[in-house]
Amino acid sequence: MDELQRLRDRIEVLETLLGLDEGDVSLIQQVTGLGPVQAKILSVLRKRRGVVWSKQMLFEVLYGDRPECDRPHGPNVIGETVAKVRAKLHPLGMDLHTIYGAGYSMSEETRAKLTALMHHRLDRAA
Repeated sequence: MDELQRLRDRIEVLETLLGLDEGDVSLIQQVTGLGPVQAKILSVLRKRRGVVWSKQMLFEVLYGDRPECDRPHGPNVIGETVAKVRAKLHPLGMDLHTIYGAGYSMSEETRAKLTALMHHRLDRAA
C-alpha cells in the first residue's frame, strides 16, 4: 500500500470517528431535511456522546480542510447554522443544548430519536 492510500484510509477512519461519514450525513439529511453542513453538525454531535463542542471546534471540523480564502467569514457562522438546525429539529421533537460559554451538545433523548428515525429509514429502504 502506498503512502497516499494509507493517508486516505486514515482520513476516512478519522472522519467516521468524528461523525462525518458520508452515509450517516446523507441519511440525516433525508430524515431531517437538513442541508449538508447542518447535517454534518448534527452527525458530529450525535456521534460523540457527552462531548461539548465549542463553536471553534465545530468550525474546524466543518471547514478546517479548506484553504483560508474558501472558509466562511464572520464569528457567528456556527451559531447561525445551529439556529437553522434547531428550527428544523423542533417539529421532529428534537433539540440541541447550548452550554453557554462552552458550546453545543445533544441530549440522549434527541440522540435516541434521531437514531430511531435513521434506523426506520434504513429498514424501509431494505
